[in-house]
Amino acid sequence: MKKTKIIIGLFALIILFPLQSEAVIKSVNPQKSFLQEEFGVSNIQDFLSLSIADINRTTGKKLTFKDKVVFKLTQRKIKKNIKKGTFFNAKTEYENATNNFNVGGFMLGFFLGPIGVLLAILFGGNALKSSLLGFLCLIIAIVIVVAAG
Repeated sequence: MKKTKIIIGLFALIILFPLQSEAVIKSVNPQKSFLQEEFGVSNIQDFLSLSIADINRTTGKKLTFKDKVVFKLTQRKIKKNIKKGTFFNAKTEYENATNNFNVGGFMLGFFLGPIGVLLAILFGGNALKSSLLGFLCLIIAIVIVVAAG
């Protein structure tokens, strides 16, 4: 009885093992890089020299306000990393900038100024950074209007 089980087990291994170990060869399509897919450029130098109008032309889609801000923040972060000589990943930097920008916080800082920044502190999260950025834009706009007038 024991020998019969061993023979059946060996027979099953001999029959089933080659069936499970067959290699399947699939044709692999070359993957587009993140920069090629999102912005239509092939290397980081082209990405850093892009403008928003260039992206609209190459990708055929119009960027939203949030996308424009995230794009500029990503460019700035990558330029800083290049100057420092530190390692970076363009896709990771773009995703981090996307997650760190809060449109509501930006609007609070831009339209309500310091009161908006205080409200963003109460709301917590990543609204504070965005409200400070909005407040900075408000100050720059005021300086431009005063200088022009």
